[in-house]
Amino acid sequence: MRNVQVHTALLTILFPLFLFFSNNTMSQNTAPKLLTPLPQDSPVATRAQEGERVRNLRQLPTTKSLQVVEVNPAATNGRELSVWLPGQGNRMATKTGGAQTDENYRTWFGSLDGSDAGTMTIIVRNGEITGSITTPTSAYRIVSLGRGVAALVSVDTRKFPPDEPPQKK
Repeated sequence: MRNVQVHTALLTILFPLFLFFSNNTMSQNTAPKLLTPLPQDSPVATRAQEGERVRNLRQLPTTKSLQVVEVNPAATNGRELSVWLPGQGNRMATKTGGAQTDENYRTWFGSLDGSDAGTMTIIVRNGEITGSITTPTSAYRIVSLGRGVAALVSVDTRKFPPDEPPQKK
């Protein structure tokens, strides 16, 4: 009888802890992916790379690098999502704000988890995604290329023009 009470007490304590930790782990693994890198040699990526829009983006002085990615607008429907970043892999992001004016237009503001935390601003309009992602060490622009594909542009912020013109003496 005493063993049954001890086992019941242990289950009462341990089972909620198990659920808590397994749900947190599962949410990280099952959060919808906003951006997924496309292999450079995939037909979709090749077609996008050959397009005028990508050529123009590559020629900008602020473009460090560009990766063609598949986008998932439905990922912005939830509170958490996963976003792929070059050299960092998939990062978890948590919604901190945003609005939806109708089924064709919404904004999603969030913060990136982890030691290299950052922020995200995503705009979904008619199924196309644009936005920006900023961390302490990097900045990215998401530029829609249409048909569920976007360019994830790594931005060299040192090449931005000065905020104000130089003072005349």
